[in-house]
Amino acid sequence: MDLGLAGKVVVVTGAASGIGQATARLLTEEGAIVVGVDRDQIDTAPGARGTAVQADLTEPATPDRVIATVLEQHGRIDALVNNAGGLQARTSFLDITDEQWLATFNLNFHAARRMSRAVVPAMLASGGGSLVHLGSDSARLPEIGNLDYAAAKLPLLALSTPHVVMVGPPTGGSDLGIIQAALRQAARSVRPPAVATVSAFQAGAWRRIVRVDAVLPPYVPTSAIPWSRAPGAGAVFAGRLSPEKGAAEAIDIARAAGVPIDVYGDAYDAGYSREQIGPRRAWPGVTVHQAVPRTSLWVAMARAAVVLYPVRWDEAFGMAAAEAQACGTPVVAFRRGALSEVIADGVTGFLVPPGDVQAAVDAVGRTAGISRPACRDHAEAHLDLERSLDAHERLYRRLTGPGGAGTDHG
Repeated sequence: MDLGLAGKVVVVTGAASGIGQATARLLTEEGAIVVGVDRDQIDTAPGARGTAVQADLTEPATPDRVIATVLEQHGRIDALVNNAGGLQARTSFLDITDEQWLATFNLNFHAARRMSRAVVPAMLASGGGSLVHLGSDSARLPEIGNLDYAAAKLPLLALSTPHVVMVGPPTGGSDLGIIQAALRQAARSVRPPAVATVSAFQAGAWRRIVRVDAVLPPYVPTSAIPWSRAPGAGAVFAGRLSPEKGAAEAIDIARAAGVPIDVYGDAYDAGYSREQIGPRRAWPGVTVHQAVPRTSLWVAMARAAVVLYPVRWDEAFGMAAAEAQACGTPVVAFRRGALSEVIADGVTGFLVPPGDVQAAVDAVGRTAGISRPACRDHAEAHLDLERSLDAHERLYRRLTGPGGAGTDHG
């Protein structure tokens, strides 16, 4: 297999044995330069170009020293796998001492927190990276014998979301190698996790890596969304202000089509917002708003003649496109990712070749011929939240029924 990891510098903690050792070996086989870190001696350095660092990550000063060493040796760090951790069996809640609570949190949470804090500046300086925190089912389903361990693993979930925002690729591209390796590793476990995606397109991509148990589209609450039969006016774009979402392209399309546009979104990428959206704010007919609650956005969509969706990446689903149709408003979008599952081309809008601004401009001119009731009917029949809930219920019944998880190919 080729996970695209050749030459990537990856730090793996807890690499002397178990999951950490297996992860280091797998990443090395994929061509990564692996730096294994463990307080126990690592018998074999991970790979011909890799290194092994013996260090106790429960000591507060150690992570900074480890990261400085790796940067000195390799010049950069592309990924960190926070695997170091450990579980001591307990007999009851009352038998766990304060010292044991502190030691468990120090090893299973604070070590990962300190390593992440030490590596993030280096990742930001080089344009981003990947952070992988190994959690545990115990965080969701604690038992009497592992209460301190379960409690220490839970904060890793909260730690992960801001890390995605901080070090994830700013343009919507994604170096999936580390995630792929983690998924394959998880799939080999005694109790492999159930994997669900939000579209058939996304499922097709992930099935090259791991079994997909269900497709759970995040459909929209059509009964709560107001819509209008009357022709609307102008265009709307809704999405974060970052390159992959195509806000600048939406403004260019509207301007070329001769229609005003309201842009709703926050500056997810400050540089993009400043350099691409900033100058366009002054153009006639362009109004840029901060992100608004969904209920307010629905009102704006229902009043519009068209919603523009010129994404520059393979969209995993397309929430705003689904909401627009529920509002009775046609959508013009680049044919990327799962948007062909959301938009009925020629019926509820138009899908044009990716990046073809002129084709999108021409499509805007044809949206007057799209039936607004047809848009609403399509949303009610195919994009309604109740369909999502039904899919969730089917998956949960299989997971909790005899035999456990099954595979949903729908």
